[in-house]
This record gives sequence, structure tokens and C-alpha cells, in this order.
Amino acid sequence: TRSFPNWAMGFVGTSDRDAERFAAVGTSSGFDPARLSGDQIHTLLRDLTIEEEAA
Repeated sequence: TRSFPNWAMGFVGTSDRDAERFAAVGTSSGFDPARLSGDQIHTLLRDLTIEEEAA
């Protein structure tokens, strides 16, 4: 089953600007998604989605 059945997701590409922006977020917060497993990333996205939909 799909974890996010109501989402119509698509890849919008990458840019140097976005890479720089998200690198700055990681540096300032200590968040490094490369250290997370696929299951951990899935759980994080699922929890954020559930929280957002409840608001």
C-alpha cells in the first residue's frame, strides 16, 4: 500500500541554490539526512504528514 495515498508527488530537479539552502539548514541544525536509514526517513516523513494533516 502507498504510505501517502493522497499525494501526487513529482521530482522537480535540483539546483545549486537549493543545495546551498538545504546544506545551510543541516549545518546550522546538525540535521544530516545522509545518516538516516530509509526506514527512518520514511517514518519522519509519515509523522510530519500526519502532524500537518491534523492541523
